[in-house]
Amino acid sequence: MASIQVPCGCLSVLFFNLIVHVFSDIIITKDTPELYDFDFFIRDEWETFPASNRQPLKLPAPYVVIHHTPEISACYDLSECLDAMRVIQIQHIFKLKLGDIGYNFCVGSEGGVFEGRGWDHIGAHSGRADNHSIGICMIGDWENTKPPEIQMDALKALLRTGVLTGKVKRDYKLIGHKQTRKTDCPGNALMKELSTWEHFAPERHNFTEPAKMSVNRMGIQHPPYHKYSWKRLVNYLLLLDSPSVTSYYLLAIAPRLRSRDSFLFRVSDFENDEFPY
Repeated sequence: MASIQVPCGCLSVLFFNLIVHVFSDIIITKDTPELYDFDFFIRDEWETFPASNRQPLKLPAPYVVIHHTPEISACYDLSECLDAMRVIQIQHIFKLKLGDIGYNFCVGSEGGVFEGRGWDHIGAHSGRADNHSIGICMIGDWENTKPPEIQMDALKALLRTGVLTGKVKRDYKLIGHKQTRKTDCPGNALMKELSTWEHFAPERHNFTEPAKMSVNRMGIQHPPYHKYSWKRLVNYLLLLDSPSVTSYYLLAIAPRLRSRDSFLFRVSDFENDEFPY
């Protein structure tokens, strides 16, 4: 009987590839930008306030929940997207009382992915679904138009990385925010696009386990807001009232305010004891 001779080197390569395929979620566990084949920005590149009292998320996550930002326009360059991340965080802290940005990640229309709470921490984006999911926000209003291809491709790349690093289950379910509670998020146009993706789960999903992240000021997940240091936000322009100004927008003023310490807000967006001065 004739035997097939296989070069030793080929066997080694085949064996290595098999090991990586089967055990990739064990071998590749360190979450570093070097693993990513897309533009990835860690918190340090946009963060206005540091995260506090974060709770660990049980991994791999079985769900991924997609969101959008109807109050914040799509960002098409890096400086706009970094600004948007700061605005979202401040909105989530001071208006929604979430203690930090609620999303695990955000994706911009310029193709960048921005770290929020990251893979390893419970988000505050979908109520009881938070304990079981990675929350990803597609920055922009996607009710009537879908995100550009570069933004959708970045989302796909992020999901692939989540599976590769063992942060997201290989058979994860992809859902929109509106499938967990009564909301229009993430917009009809984006939902229509997501419904064509392989992991999309069309049914409504009910989660019975109470959310671990408190959204109440007296909750243990974040300190009272007056304990935040305001030294990093030194150049506030206080706008008492203006119907032409949308809450939490960074406005274009000539020259454009690009500093991480320059924001405009309406006083009415804050309670008296939480306003930053």
